[in-house]
Amino acid sequence: MSKILRLAPAVTAEFTYALKIGVATAEFTRQNTEERRLKKMVSKAYKTCLLLIEKMVKHGYVNQINRESLAKLISMYIGADQRTIDKYVRVCVQWNLLTPHPANKDAYYIRLIEADKQMKEVFDRPMKQITLEQSSS
Repeated sequence: MSKILRLAPAVTAEFTYALKIGVATAEFTRQNTEERRLKKMVSKAYKTCLLLIEKMVKHGYVNQINRESLAKLISMYIGADQRTIDKYVRVCVQWNLLTPHPANKDAYYIRLIEADKQMKEVFDRPMKQITLEQSSS
């Protein structure tokens, strides 16, 4: 019985020390996470717009896109409600990821260079590009 009592304070001291180290490690991790989060603090809608541009490229729209195709892509990947479609078209134009076509009100230019630059800043990776395979004849 006395042997157990003698070990109990030692176990408690080791546990307390480990707990202090664990708390310090958790505090350090929390601070680093907050610093990384502050560097790349952007809205979810902005990230979604960047990923939408990436999906446009994946589907073959590299220069311009018409409103109907844009609405189809937004409804496929984000949401099918008309208000959602209008919102994402509006914010993509507002954040200079899309530019309205001057002659055709239902067409938009895709600003790939701007989107790629923002993709590198937000996601730490370049935009996924389409690779065209050359057929060997």
